[in-house]
Amino acid sequence: MIRSFILYEFLQKRKINEGFHNLCEIVSNDVIGFDEFQFWFTRFSEGKQDLDFQIYNEASGQTDRRTEIEEEEEEEEMSLGVW
Repeated sequence: MIRSFILYEFLQKRKINEGFHNLCEIVSNDVIGFDEFQFWFTRFSEGKQDLDFQIYNEASGQTDRRTEIEEEEEEEEMSLGVW
């Protein structure tokens, strides 16, 4: 839900600070930090609108997120009609 809201704010052409402020007005300030909000907002501005993307977990040294290479391969397969 939070990612959807961030995407909505981006699509409404809001500035990042305004979008973050709007989110904090609707939900509590501790639901998401500015850094994570900025990560998603920037990602959406780059045209990467996959809401299921998982952020790297530095503590475990593992990642659940798809790598950029995997994303590019998937986009290429989709454009070639492999899907």
